[in-house]
Amino acid sequence: MPDLLQLQITDSTAVTLNGQTASAAQLQPGTDVRASYQMVDGQSKALKIDATSKSSSQEPQPQK
Repeated sequence: MPDLLQLQITDSTAVTLNGQTASAAQLQPGTDVRASYQMVDGQSKALKIDATSKSSSQEPQPQK
C-alpha cells in the first residue's frame, strides 16, 4: 500500500475533477488524485489537486 499523506485544503487550493474546476467537497473517498503541496509551519498545505473519478478511468476498478 502506498504511503498516505494528509493535506490541508484551503480556499486557495486549486481543485480539478476530470479536467474541470471543482471543489474539494466533490471528491469522494478513493478518488485517484495527484497533488502539489507545500510545507507551511509544519503542515502540508495543498496547492493544487488534480482528481480523476473512477467512472472516467480507463482501467476497470475492482468491486468491494
